[in-house]
Amino acid sequence: MKKASSHKILRATLATTVATGALVSAAPVFTQAAPTFSDVKNIPSHHFYEAVTSLAERGVINGYEDGTFRPGQHINRMHAAKIMALALGLDTENVKDPGFTDVSKSNPYYGHIAALVEAGIISGYEDNTFKPTANLSRAHMAKMIVLGFKFEQEKLGNLPFTDINSKQWHADFIQTLYSNNITTGTTPTTFSPSALVTRGQMASFIFRSEQATQEPEVDQDKLAVEAAAAQLKAGNVVVARGEYATAENKLAAVQSYVNGLVTVEGVTAKAAAGATANEYVITLAKGEAAVEKTIAVNFEFAADDRFVTEVESLNATQVQVSFSAAVDKESLFENGKDGALKAAVSLRSLDGVNAGQLTGELSADEKTLVVTAANPLSKRYDIKVDGVKTVTGAAVDKYEATITIAEDKTAPAIVGVEKVSASVVKVKFTEPLKSLGTVSFKLADGTQIAANGNGVTTSFNAGDSEATFTIGSDVKANEEVVATIIGAKDQADNLISPNPSTVSFTKGAADGVAPTVTSITQAGAKTIAIQFSEELIAAPAVKVDGYTKTAVKDEKNPTTYTVETDNVLDGAKTIAVSNFTDLSGEKGKDFSKVVTFVKDADAPKAVSSQVVTDKKDLKEYLEITFDKDVEISESSTVDVTAGSYIKDFVTTNLVNDDLAPKAVVYKDAKDSKKVVRVALGTLLSGKDVEGASYKVELEFANVKSAAGEAATTANASFVRGKDGKPETEVKIEVADVVAGDTNDSVVVEFNKAVDAATATNVGNYAIDGTVVETATVNSDDLKKVTLKLKADSNTFTGERNVVIQNVKAKGSAVAMEKYEDTVNLKENVAPTITKAALTGTKEITITFSEAVTDASNAIDFSLLVGGKEVSNTVTTSDVTNKTVKVSLNKALTADELAKGLELKAVDTIDVKDASGNTVRLPLTVAVEQ
Repeated sequence: MKKASSHKILRATLATTVATGALVSAAPVFTQAAPTFSDVKNIPSHHFYEAVTSLAERGVINGYEDGTFRPGQHINRMHAAKIMALALGLDTENVKDPGFTDVSKSNPYYGHIAALVEAGIISGYEDNTFKPTANLSRAHMAKMIVLGFKFEQEKLGNLPFTDINSKQWHADFIQTLYSNNITTGTTPTTFSPSALVTRGQMASFIFRSEQATQEPEVDQDKLAVEAAAAQLKAGNVVVARGEYATAENKLAAVQSYVNGLVTVEGVTAKAAAGATANEYVITLAKGEAAVEKTIAVNFEFAADDRFVTEVESLNATQVQVSFSAAVDKESLFENGKDGALKAAVSLRSLDGVNAGQLTGELSADEKTLVVTAANPLSKRYDIKVDGVKTVTGAAVDKYEATITIAEDKTAPAIVGVEKVSASVVKVKFTEPLKSLGTVSFKLADGTQIAANGNGVTTSFNAGDSEATFTIGSDVKANEEVVATIIGAKDQADNLISPNPSTVSFTKGAADGVAPTVTSITQAGAKTIAIQFSEELIAAPAVKVDGYTKTAVKDEKNPTTYTVETDNVLDGAKTIAVSNFTDLSGEKGKDFSKVVTFVKDADAPKAVSSQVVTDKKDLKEYLEITFDKDVEISESSTVDVTAGSYIKDFVTTNLVNDDLAPKAVVYKDAKDSKKVVRVALGTLLSGKDVEGASYKVELEFANVKSAAGEAATTANASFVRGKDGKPETEVKIEVADVVAGDTNDSVVVEFNKAVDAATATNVGNYAIDGTVVETATVNSDDLKKVTLKLKADSNTFTGERNVVIQNVKAKGSAVAMEKYEDTVNLKENVAPTITKAALTGTKEITITFSEAVTDASNAIDFSLLVGGKEVSNTVTTSDVTNKTVKVSLNKALTADELAKGLELKAVDTIDVKDASGNTVRLPLTVAVEQ
């Protein structure tokens, strides 16, 4: 079926009027109330009822003056032409003359008939007449409907009508109407093409054709929300404190995340917590269309999150502390790596169960610290983490909590075996052990192996969580050893499970290739490097000219060991290397060689320089790298002796006396002694220009090689940037908390300017009995935060608890101590209008939800008649408990009453309840009559 143009149908149904009898009049463009026709009833025999009602309701057709429609009356051709022309929205003014001899231009239906001819819908008779007053036959009606509504014409096929055959001109038109359910015939087997069309039938044909050709309305709002739903996706959401954020802050972060995803114009998105953790239901709406979609999110820490996320007991002697960011080992451990903890982490027993010395180990990602106590832990402990810094130098928020460590009743167990070398294995346990118990060994065939000597030896210390077994010569290569451990206990005296426990390991075969010394070289003025052919089980024994020296494995090359001498290497030295074994158990032959060393007489040379911003103090440093290690002291300096800088195309020369020598230090002596640095702000003091390009000559003092040769000069070029300001560790404090200017606000005053990011986080404030909706910092006073309370959330007047936490001072890395106090607030439930009634032609009585007062008895409302504001002054005349009477300066007319009355609050309304809450109103209030 070929459908008609939708804009034509729309214009037809909204902007036309047709009368199929003597009365024809134009209808208004708006929908009007359907007229009631005395001869059109909603009964089965009136098949045209729905069609007549619909067309009449839209003003397409009208009835007669006597209130009838006369559905059975025949319709003539000119009336039918007008119906079709108007229904199809044809231009009836600018038409071409069809040339019918019986239709003059003065005929009121001339334009409609001409428009249909021009559109190819009608053609008249062969004698060049139209016969406008002749009644319309059903055959001609079929043609008009098919051509007018642009149905796709079909060939005669399955038509059930016996009075229609292929030789008739109208056969295909009737077939088309039948296929599109426009007609069912006058009987199931006849169409009666020569029969005349009645008014009721014409209404039915038009109505059905409109429905059949009208394209379904596209709900643009629905399409919009569906498009927005397609934009939603699971993802990572950044929120302060990550997974540990409050539900309210998580929801706000998800809302912000969703707002960033949805870009379809006019669509609103509202997030709500879902049924399971980290799932959120997003409601997308536009107009009346709405759709819900559930998304899953992962919460990530904010960039400035630095806090302890969790503390949990692992076993009788270990507690695990988790951080939100990687932490600096130097702030935790005495040696800056592991082992003994600084005072930054402490456990204080509340029940006299002393933890003893604390040691620790930091995970590879530097976010998890396992604290091991010397003594078994039990009952309650105050744990404190304070003074810890992140790897970037920022302070971690102080953490204090009381934890309860339940009595450890979990048995230790073997978790695995690590092969260290062909003859050495480590058996690992689930937790530190107090005692390894008794360990015996046998081969897989049951042969006992001695637990000492050339059998299997054990290395274990109380508190270890692993035991090392060294397999001796009594065990052949590739033989399996079964170790049986009986009576091993953890720190809480729990026996190992199962008891006894067994573990198997195999002695590896020696690879047949003994390790050798491949080279001995001078690595520094006092450093010897010994290179082996392969990795060793342990450090070799080394002597230099008969003196025993400690060999240290190179961290970057495990096949190299270094030896430090007391004096500068110079001349021939005898180097003896012994007692070294490779990982397969092959022993190397003792090695001795005379090596001639040459004293390093070359002075250190600067090979490069660069400007680097320190992550901790945010200052710019000039770093100078030498070709060898240098030794510096407190008296080591660097001085700018000459050079220049260019700023804004102007060159300024520097001479020796412009800048004084400045102390130079190692960048990181543990990592390299080749790199020294000096802060640019210090080096250039007095000539420090931001954005300037510098070329300088440097002179060093007391910077020497290990051999005592002095570094002298260097050149450097750089562009001076700007030093940053590192965060301080100042803790802000609350000075006062007071009620605001309205009952919907509370003012928090701090002793210092606040960090706006943390101060405006509503999750940092809790006030009993109400909900904090927003927190605002005004530029006029950075010490004050104004909290806006959710409307109607505070239901009582009186004192209540206040908790404020996690707020930082401006520029500080440390959050405040938790503030807990009380504040006296008035309830903020605003009165509302429950009824507004007309009680006189010049009086309206308003009833409120609670007792109110009116301070001025002046003008609180304006009057709207028919939705438009009128100049009828509304003055408050009486206030009694819950009712307020307002007087009008002019009596209302019947016409005004018929249009409907509304009240609208003016900006100066001062109707309030006893607590001072101003009445809260919708945009307008309907007045009952």
